[in-house]
Amino acid sequence: MESINPNYKSKKQALTISKDDIVKGLKNGDMLSLSKAISLSESQIQEDQDLLIDIIESIGQVQHRSITIGITGPPGVGKSSFIDAYGYHLVKKGYKVAVLAIDPTSSITNGSILGDKTRMEKLSFHNNAFIRPSPSSLHLGGVIPSTWTAIKLCEIANYDFIFIESVGVGQSEIALHKMVDIYTVLLLPGSGDELQGIKKGLIEMGDLFIVNKCDGAQKELAIQKKKMLAQVFHNAPNKIKSVFTYSSLLQENTINLEKGINKYIEEEKKSGEWENRRKQQLNFWFENEIMNQIQKLSKHHPIFAAQLEALKKKTLTNEILPLQAGKIFYLSLLEKLK
Repeated sequence: MESINPNYKSKKQALTISKDDIVKGLKNGDMLSLSKAISLSESQIQEDQDLLIDIIESIGQVQHRSITIGITGPPGVGKSSFIDAYGYHLVKKGYKVAVLAIDPTSSITNGSILGDKTRMEKLSFHNNAFIRPSPSSLHLGGVIPSTWTAIKLCEIANYDFIFIESVGVGQSEIALHKMVDIYTVLLLPGSGDELQGIKKGLIEMGDLFIVNKCDGAQKELAIQKKKMLAQVFHNAPNKIKSVFTYSSLLQENTINLEKGINKYIEEEKKSGEWENRRKQQLNFWFENEIMNQIQKLSKHHPIFAAQLEALKKKTLTNEILPLQAGKIFYLSLLEKLK
């Protein structure tokens, strides 16, 4: 692992780090402290969750606001290569870049490859870059709930740009959209069929569209794809989307892309949509966390757990439908809360 990232510390070292060390390390941008804190956020153990909350409360309100960029697209479009190339451009300019890369989890073995560090060869060796691969744990949308907390932890550690790379397997991408400032869709040159799949989904959610792999024999196809997308977006409702071509291999068009991203940020902040979007995201994750806690309470509290088990048995034996079980449980909750 050291050959992938020279800043890597062993798991044994990570386990011995104290709460005070994590708090101090996060404030100073220490990668080991950040990695340990993210591990706590991914843990299903209540003690780990309590420790994380204690750490966050010790730090207090975060003043630093990172720019978060979500990266999605079909398999093989080069999401990791794009982040490696554009992220390296940013770290060379002195910015701190964090990458939260979600790898698909097998529904059979529950295992993940977690190979994004090996695919981001330039960033992995830079002191101003932090790359954290995490298993999707079979969550829809290619991101996991703890990713939202990981973003906040990266902000505490003073990272300027945070890239979130989704699995990008065609599932609902709403969760990723609810996490980032800029929702970026990568597309392949020449393939027109995928437009049919994104018209009702990603076109509405996407902020920037990038035709990647604009090099070699595919360069002309990429340019044609950009023109086609620009025409589609020009006729679409709401605001016109920005479309770029890019070569992760040659890092061509990097300056133009950077100007486009900066222009988008400037316009969104000027219109007030930037802060409005962040408030909507906070509301979304507030409601999500409250529902998680209610679900946890209903499953583990002795009063509710027994009733849920009884209702499950009736549902599995076709005595009642899930809809009926839900109503019975809801009415029971109301009665117990009186």
